[in-house]
Amino acid sequence: MRRAIESIVAFVTLVCSFASEAQAEVRRVPEQYVTISAAIAASYDGDVVEVGPGTYAEGLNFGGREITVRSTAGAGTTIVDPVTGRCLTVNGQKGAGARLEGFTLRGGSASIGGGVYVSASSPVLVNCVITGNTATESGGGVYLESGSLQLTGCTVSQNAAHYYGGGV
Repeated sequence: MRRAIESIVAFVTLVCSFASEAQAEVRRVPEQYVTISAAIAASYDGDVVEVGPGTYAEGLNFGGREITVRSTAGAGTTIVDPVTGRCLTVNGQKGAGARLEGFTLRGGSASIGGGVYVSASSPVLVNCVITGNTATESGGGVYLESGSLQLTGCTVSQNAAHYYGGGV
């Protein structure tokens, strides 16, 4: 009986040690990943994507992941400026773990939500600048279809929409 208990304790200890190693990863752009989208695609819930200064000609999509994407130098020098489409799409997050920090989101365009589009999610945007985005219908800067969006220390300006909500 004692051997069985010792075996169970050893097994539980081993399982717990593996579980504690499953911590958030930090994925660095451009050091480890050429694009922000590639780092996001490689991420799992709880991971952090750190982005160095630069202008990134891509739209971002969190793909349902509960991750933090943050710039290392702030919105003044870290810019998302997609060639086509919107700057940021956040949809299908299970909780409120999607977070974007310290980016300028500019030059996005879509029928709704040219800069930021949120559906069935509750992301947090911190210290972001959302500017110069357009929508052919509504929400030039930001369009919230469902869920909730928290903007903290963000500036939304100089966005346009044909019908409603040039800014938000």
